[in-house]
Amino acid sequence: ETNARSSEKIFEIFSINNVVEIVKKLTEFISEISGTSGFGFLIEEGIPEIMDVKVYYINENEILFVVVDKNGSVYTKKNLLNFDIKEKDVKFFNLFIKDYIIGRKKGPEEGKEKELFSIYKKFISSIRSPKIFLHRSSSLLRRKEQGVWNLYDFLENKENLNKLLSKLNRDGFFVFIGEETPVLKASNISLIGFSSHLGKRLRTVIGSIGFKRMEYEVVVSYLKEILKRFRDMEVLNGEGGKKRGRKGV
Repeated sequence: ETNARSSEKIFEIFSINNVVEIVKKLTEFISEISGTSGFGFLIEEGIPEIMDVKVYYINENEILFVVVDKNGSVYTKKNLLNFDIKEKDVKFFNLFIKDYIIGRKKGPEEGKEKELFSIYKKFISSIRSPKIFLHRSSSLLRRKEQGVWNLYDFLENKENLNKLLSKLNRDGFFVFIGEETPVLKASNISLIGFSSHLGKRLRTVIGSIGFKRMEYEVVVSYLKEILKRFRDMEVLNGEGGKKRGRKGV
């Protein structure tokens, strides 16, 4: 009876035409059956080529970064500084930042320019890197500021990460089951991801689901069913998941 209800739930989820909503519902559903202490997802589109960057002075301890990519998308981030800065420092930095971005210069090597450039690089890295947002409070989550974990925290080395991402881009949808790692100190982690061409390209959608070892096989069986259903849906809807009357994400 439980399995029948679960199957109905999966089919109900996949009747939704919005890929983002499907991922949300799947995350919620697998959380329910797995008793996870933390789960989440992030839609990571991947930033295209950067066309412009400006830093705006707010006060002596706060600045605002504005980044514009070649598609006209704008990314902003306020930064609280652990050092004092003057408006003239920011203006001077803006004169040279484009040279740093396109590699004409390797970047400032000292002073407040170096500090600002370091902040900028972290900001861009945070936009470009696939991330997993883990919700709900636990001692594990509190180890990282704001509960955000980089994928490197889940995989033991860069080679594994590269294999994972290349599989994601090649297969469209995949399920990766990770065993216990020294970094995470958890029983099992599942990463669910897919890329799609619905409307605009979604580079990665990655969810992390932690679950108890005793429920491992149960969760794996549901993930396999989810994978099968998603592939069936892709075939029905044609390449890229497009369908007449269906809106892109």
